[in-house]
Amino acid sequence: MTFRRFIAAALMPAILLCCSGCLPHTELNKQAIVEAIGVDYSDEGYEVSVQYFNMEESGGSTLVDSSKANVVVVKGRGTDIQTAIESASVKCGQPFMFGITAAIVFGEEAAKRDLVKSLSFAETYYQSNPKTLIAVAKGKASDIMDVKFKDGVVSVEHLRQLMVHAEQLGLGETKPLYKVMNELRQPTGCTILPLLATAMTESGITDDGRIIELSGGVLLSERVLTDTISLSDLSGLQFLRDKIINTSFSAVADGQNITVSLYNVKTKVEPKYGDKKLTFKVKINALGKYIESQLQDEGIPYSDIVEEQCESWVKRRIEGAVSAAVNKYGTDPVGLCHRIMSDDLSEWLTVKENFSELLKTAEFSVECNVKIDRFGITH
Repeated sequence: MTFRRFIAAALMPAILLCCSGCLPHTELNKQAIVEAIGVDYSDEGYEVSVQYFNMEESGGSTLVDSSKANVVVVKGRGTDIQTAIESASVKCGQPFMFGITAAIVFGEEAAKRDLVKSLSFAETYYQSNPKTLIAVAKGKASDIMDVKFKDGVVSVEHLRQLMVHAEQLGLGETKPLYKVMNELRQPTGCTILPLLATAMTESGITDDGRIIELSGGVLLSERVLTDTISLSDLSGLQFLRDKIINTSFSAVADGQNITVSLYNVKTKVEPKYGDKKLTFKVKINALGKYIESQLQDEGIPYSDIVEEQCESWVKRRIEGAVSAAVNKYGTDPVGLCHRIMSDDLSEWLTVKENFSELLKTAEFSVECNVKIDRFGITH
């Protein structure tokens, strides 16, 4: 390194330190750190419920003071979502910081409006978190935001982990902001979002006994809420996406209950267009293991019977998903268009203009092969 470069390198930290005093900034304790946002709509306009971390009540040397309200919800109204958020900010008395926002939840009425426009406030704002998870509430989003877990600042972590865990179990897929916006801009303007609901519990983990649970999924087509689907159909869509990490169900053999976990699941979808009709051949291969049973025998008893039950179960889930989320509305929540493009681009150009109508009459043949190869951790 030359002497001139050495001097420049030595002076750079001092220069940056001097310049930093000229940059506009706000101390963290002067901002409301937004954890989650609920969006509702009525004839009066939009209402937002902004859940944020209450810095003033955080406990001195610890992150959370369990005796204080570390999570606060403030509400605002407006003719659009942005003005509703500004109204909430005025009531809060502090500027909102959206950099770590974990979730945005839309009430059912709000989800019936163009979701691309509704999410534009988050997509275009430079401080937004592109990995913010998007979901829909059964009824009003404010009901979800008002649930207060007793562990304070990590209240929103329950909401996020609920969706992440459902994905790990093969029941749906987490949908971050960037992915939702991309899917809604695809040919059918379609996506599937988790459907959240509140329920009563005696676990004592919340202030009022209410918890948040995943009750199904929401199908959006042409960017708006079209229908709700069951947890079973959500699982079927995950099989079609080839996104099953691990999933389980109960089988019965010789009057005995056997819990089976499927893993190493591989799905192949082969599209074909002919005679003005789309067909999809779905081939699934999976391994399985007994994870809980009343069996005392050595080896893997009843494997043939259990494998048949697994295969039948997978087929029913896929058929239900196709009926509810593909054929019924001509939507494509699993990226079938990309399968056609990658298989034969000229074929996609042929079906592109009439793709939605073709999906309504599309036929799916499902072939499933499950091999039970493990019993617990020792076999």
